[in-house]
Amino acid sequence: MTLAFHPPKGVSLKDYYRQVIEKSVEMIRATGARVWLVKQVPTQSFEPTKDLAVLAMKGENTVGLGKSYEEHLKELAYTNSILDKLAEQDGIYIIDPVPILCADHKVCRTEHDGWSLYRDDNHVSTKGALLLKPMMKAFIEKMKEKQE
Repeated sequence: MTLAFHPPKGVSLKDYYRQVIEKSVEMIRATGARVWLVKQVPTQSFEPTKDLAVLAMKGENTVGLGKSYEEHLKELAYTNSILDKLAEQDGIYIIDPVPILCADHKVCRTEHDGWSLYRDDNHVSTKGALLLKPMMKAFIEKMKEKQE
């Protein structure tokens, strides 16, 4: 299977997306490597860094702004189902930032202590990455234990 940007004729984009992910994981696993898959951070429907700055300059509250948890789950249901199915195999691990970014299961927040957690609508900022650091550290420690 050649991994191309567009699906072959007669293959739906969704099916092709699944096939490409599965084939990519298969190719990595063929080298004997373990595979770590990071689920998508919640995308936002606005530009957090810019919009949070404007609200802060106006003296408006920025706490609690972000996509709803339910909307995030709905938006990524298909992708997450693919990743969750792959994680049933030995040597494939999932890292999910959602429990931290959507901790209250209501809103996938965009700021923490007055700092934007995003650099654009779908990539975390340095502050966002630092918020995820304990999760990543715990995951790496878990992987080290499995190696020993």
